[in-house]
Amino acid sequence: MKKINVCILGATGRMGKSLIQLIFDSDEFKLISAYHKPSSQFIGYDVSEFVGLPKTGVLISDELEKCIDLSDIVIDFSFPSTSISAALYAAESAKPFVLGTTGFNSQETNQLKSISKLLPILHSGNMGFGINIITTLCEYASNLLDSSWDIEILEMHHKFKKDAPSGTAIMLGNSVAKGRGVNIDNVSRYSRINSISPRVEGEIGFSVLRGGGVVGDHTVIFTNMDERIEISHKAFNRDLIWTKFYPQIYALDIRILK
Repeated sequence: MKKINVCILGATGRMGKSLIQLIFDSDEFKLISAYHKPSSQFIGYDVSEFVGLPKTGVLISDELEKCIDLSDIVIDFSFPSTSISAALYAAESAKPFVLGTTGFNSQETNQLKSISKLLPILHSGNMGFGINIITTLCEYASNLLDSSWDIEILEMHHKFKKDAPSGTAIMLGNSVAKGRGVNIDNVSRYSRINSISPRVEGEIGFSVLRGGGVVGDHTVIFTNMDERIEISHKAFNRDLIWTKFYPQIYALDIRILK
């Protein structure tokens, strides 16, 4: 059986390293190219140096278009600016695009939506099976509970994570907003620093923690004056994103951009 040639963008990051290891353990996929931004000190390194494998011959490259050209499919866990450039080129090359990068602003999100009209893009703030299950549960719960129930979303990640709130937290926020029938942009609250006002009914709050090596903890809290419901997910490793993805894809609540 011919293997599927995979290009990884953001190859030296935490998710990139996990994907490299998992692809080399796979019977279906072959790592054909690996990209990192031109300023990286790791350009020219063999990917084996990051995951303890024997020499592979696949070198970290800063030639984005060349990396994409070699592949059958692109998996991107890099940075928003890289993701936009890569998606534009992948669309020209008709390469399917799996996008796990987070931290896009509204303009970049709109760009991705436009590109998705030309290219199949699978985009999620979190590819894990469990987190996609609780995304659906949270949407259902918020639909059942009226605005007298306050909603708060708490997330914690390792101290090296750059974007905040996490893409997963935003995904959960979109889910509960959808269940409640409101626009997340109109009801989200990201900070209460220096606030001297009580909580506004109907708002969806976000709280962010960073520390140590936490892979990802997320909790959605629904509470009124009498009781509290918490729906939580804790990830212990990054492998779950790949190993659960393909066998369970029919059940995932991952949105294709439209």
